[in-house]
Amino acid sequence: MSDQLATTADLEPWLPDLDPASPLLQAALTAASAVVRAAAGSTFPDGPSEAARHVTVQLAARLARNPEGYVSESEGGYTYQLPPGSTGLALTAAEREVLTGAPRARPRVWTLQLTRGGDTPDADEIDARLWRPI
Repeated sequence: MSDQLATTADLEPWLPDLDPASPLLQAALTAASAVVRAAAGSTFPDGPSEAARHVTVQLAARLARNPEGYVSESEGGYTYQLPPGSTGLALTAAEREVLTGAPRARPRVWTLQLTRGGDTPDADEIDARLWRPI
């Protein structure tokens, strides 16, 4: 079993300026492969799925583009900041969903007013008294 779920050829479209034999690319692919295996809960004995290969490539490319993990940089009056999850070896929620097949938990907001005993409203009052827009 290879240590890498993707190849440097898979990374080339994402990182055309980097040398495929670069130790950085090799290390990024190895590290990304380990994270993907752990998140998917599989060693992929029959080879990685297309989804696992894609997530590995994206994770390795993020690491190779920014190996120090900088999240912001300033020069004179110019400053930029990268969005959360765009650096390092952390999987994004979308990548984790792709690997596990489980949808992300989506927050739901609702209210319910409870009544006591015979204090039940008429049908005409239900909308006005029980359900309020948030």
